[in-house]
Amino acid sequence: MLNETVNKPLRVAIIGSGPRGMSVLERLAARLIELDSKKHVEIFLIDDGHIGTGRVWSTEQSPFLLMNTVAQEISAFSGMWDGKEAHPGNGPSFAQWWQLHHNDYSQYDGYAPRAYYGEYLLYVLSAIERNLPYSVNLHKISARVEKLDETDTSQLLYLSNNEKLLVDRSVLATGHSTNELENLEKTLSDFSDKTPSATFIKGGSVAEMDLSSIDPNQKVGIIGMGLTFYDLVAELTIGRGGQFITKEDGSMSYRPSGKEPRIYTGSRSGMPLPVRGHNQKPFNYEYKPAIFTQERALSIRQRGDVHFNRDVLPLLEAEIALVYAQ
Repeated sequence: MLNETVNKPLRVAIIGSGPRGMSVLERLAARLIELDSKKHVEIFLIDDGHIGTGRVWSTEQSPFLLMNTVAQEISAFSGMWDGKEAHPGNGPSFAQWWQLHHNDYSQYDGYAPRAYYGEYLLYVLSAIERNLPYSVNLHKISARVEKLDETDTSQLLYLSNNEKLLVDRSVLATGHSTNELENLEKTLSDFSDKTPSATFIKGGSVAEMDLSSIDPNQKVGIIGMGLTFYDLVAELTIGRGGQFITKEDGSMSYRPSGKEPRIYTGSRSGMPLPVRGHNQKPFNYEYKPAIFTQERALSIRQRGDVHFNRDVLPLLEAEIALVYAQ
C-alpha cells in the first residue's frame, strides 16, 4: 500500500470509525468541499470492527442497549439541516433522522437504542461518500493498527493484515479500550477456569458478551454498578421477556418472565451510578456565560500568577449557581 507519486497527494488516516472518527471525517469532508482546492487527498478510514460504527455502535446489537445521551443533543453533521439531501456540513441531527426512519421515537423519552445510532452513523458515512469532491478518495480498511512509527513529516502504520500504510497525518479515534485482566478480575477468571460450576464473563461492551450460558434462576454476580451494570440488568430482565410496568402514581413494578437469573451486584460505594436528570437540550445548544465570561477569563490570564481555587473556581461555582437558580 506504499505508493509514491510525482504529485504527492495529502494522505490522512483516521484510526477508528465510531462517533469521533466519523465526526472527524465529516468535518474534514465539509472543509475540503468548502475549500474546493482540487488538491488530491487520500483519506483512509481504518477500523477492526464495523466500518462506520466501530464496536460499540454495531447495528446488530440488542434493542435494549440504550444510549446514555438523549438524541436531541446529538448530531454528526457540522451544520444545520436545510431539509434537503444530506451532505457534509448539512444534515439532520440524530433526533431528526430517528423520527424520519423509525416510528418509535416517542417510546424512548429521547434515549435511543445504540443500534439506531449505528444506523445513523452509516447514513452519515453514505452522505459523505456521495458528496466527496472528485479529487478526494476515501478508502475503508477493515484492519487493526498494530504499530505507528512517526518521523518529522509522516507516519508509517503497521496493519493487522500485514500491510503498511504511509500517511502525512493520523487521527487517533480509537474509543473504548479493551483492558487486560488483572488483580481481582484475573483472580476470578483463573478460579473459573479451574471450577466447572463457575463462569467468568469478562467486562466490556455488553453487546459482545455471550450471556446465553446464564440459565434461569442461576446466581449471577455483577462487579460494579455503572453503565455496564444497567446494560446487563436490561439484557437479563426485559431482554428475557420481563416487563417494567408504570403504575398510575408514576411508580414502577417488574413483571418477571421466569427466564431471569438471580442477580447479585456490588461496587465500592454499594450504590448504582446516579441516572441522568431530565435535560433534553437541542444538539446546537450553547450556553452564554454571564459571570465567567471570555473577557473575564482573559483578564485573569493577563494578570498572571493564576491559582485555580482562588481565581477560577469561585467564578465557575457562581455561574453554576446562577444557572441552577434560573
